[in-house]
Amino acid sequence: MSDRRMALSKVALIVVSLALFSCNATQNESDNDEITVQQVKSYSEDQLETLKEISNADEIEVIEHAINRAVETDGIADMDEPEYKLNMGNDEYYIWVGLDETASIMDSTDTNTVYTISSAQDFINVIQK
Repeated sequence: MSDRRMALSKVALIVVSLALFSCNATQNESDNDEITVQQVKSYSEDQLETLKEISNADEIEVIEHAINRAVETDGIADMDEPEYKLNMGNDEYYIWVGLDETASIMDSTDTNTVYTISSAQDFINVIQK
């Protein structure tokens, strides 16, 4: 294969790769273009009148950042009833707000594990707004 043909093949491969990456990045961003939060009475009973939608990009970023930096707590979770339920895309989380600018979060599909969000005041402000 000639050098020119090889170079064109590489350029084509790079262009296709970038196009696919861009499509994937756009899809990931749009997955969380709306988040819902509501107070709950228990794991199985929502307070429907408190349901709110969060679509502001900055607030969504605060929530995503808090969830991504949450640290797993040692041991098996034994938690009281949650204060909030948060839905983000296909994911559902239970949330407890601490008195010391911390929050705890639990994935609804894994109720044996709880995560702690330290320095969570921005996160708390967004969900309690």
